[in-house]
Amino acid sequence: MKKNNFGLKGLYQQNGWFYFRTSINGVKRVFTLGTKDYLEAYSKALRIKEAQPINYKGSINQTVRSFLNFKISRGRYSRFSVNDKGRFLERFAEYCGSNHPMGSLKPKVLENFFLDCKKQGLADSTLAGYKTTLQSFFQWCIDEKHLFMDGFIKVLKSFHFVTKARKDYLKPDQISQLLKASPSDDITYVIICGALFGMRKNEIIESRSCWFDFESKHCLIQNCDAQEAKRKGLDPFRIKNGRERKVPIHDAVIEWLRKFVAGKDDVTSRI
Repeated sequence: MKKNNFGLKGLYQQNGWFYFRTSINGVKRVFTLGTKDYLEAYSKALRIKEAQPINYKGSINQTVRSFLNFKISRGRYSRFSVNDKGRFLERFAEYCGSNHPMGSLKPKVLENFFLDCKKQGLADSTLAGYKTTLQSFFQWCIDEKHLFMDGFIKVLKSFHFVTKARKDYLKPDQISQLLKASPSDDITYVIICGALFGMRKNEIIESRSCWFDFESKHCLIQNCDAQEAKRKGLDPFRIKNGRERKVPIHDAVIEWLRKFVAGKDDVTSRI
């Protein structure tokens, strides 16, 4: 549902999120402002309206670094994500040509890049991940740098990679075997978090002692945004889909976990 008339022509709200529609040199543009806060949206829209930029002389390598720094500063990428997605984006930048100017980049490079990936035999699931990362990158170029890169998003949306849903889960006897064969407490912790709490890899890496409430017997897997992280002296962390969740702690492991967590120096730091 769209809501208009927010005191600035072209500023509107849809499903709670703000967008800004404007025209630059006769070209109609829609910017995703990435916020539900009116004042922040108004400020961003006004900046876009006043800037009206046309070209960007920076290289793709510089832009990738700016993008990653932006994601880190907002707590949207964890350290693991920065390493993982950063390596891919840097590789994509090299594919485009070392320090290739962003202003002269053409959408055709995406078609050539994915064709090359196909020739290398990369799985569709890997290519789907590449597509998502590139969409995020080019959408940021549009929304934050105000670049004319809508064509890149259009090309990316035209790619369809068939991925199979993961249906295999560990059975109770398999979990028991893994726990018995665990060579250390750290590996036991990883098995418990992954097999019993359903944590993703990065959630286990970024898990904190304060997530565990042994009185209520629950584990709260939660985000830690940049401002909160700075206040508490933590690293920012955001769950993959942003959805926090609470899972029960089974009686069979609660005492082991209590002792394991108690052995850590700081309950607010990463385990």
